[in-house]
Amino acid sequence: MRVRAITGDREWTFGKGKQSYKVDEEAIAQNVQTRIMSFFGDCFFDLRAGIDWWNLLGVGTREELLKSIQSVILNTNGVVGINSVDVYTRDRVLNVTYDIRTIFSESYQGNLTTNL
Repeated sequence: MRVRAITGDREWTFGKGKQSYKVDEEAIAQNVQTRIMSFFGDCFFDLRAGIDWWNLLGVGTREELLKSIQSVILNTNGVVGINSVDVYTRDRVLNVTYDIRTIFSESYQGNLTTNL
């Protein structure tokens, strides 16, 4: 598996040869984070993809949000299972931590933090 690398500002990287790409487990990890950040109905070729952030943050229950995040993670190419997922918000900051099983390892730990 190979994907174009993105920066911390979520911009594609160009002009660095092989360093402009992520492969194997790093590619899966980047895909998981990108898919978690996706908004439901925002992808023109798959309007059912993403998380319904507008309705789940503040109004929805924590369990519904966890269920949506777990579904997105499990439907990411290369992910074979979830060991754990946790999500919390504080002072308009969202933090998602997860431990997943991929086609390359039994445990990959990831953390996604973003401002709301």
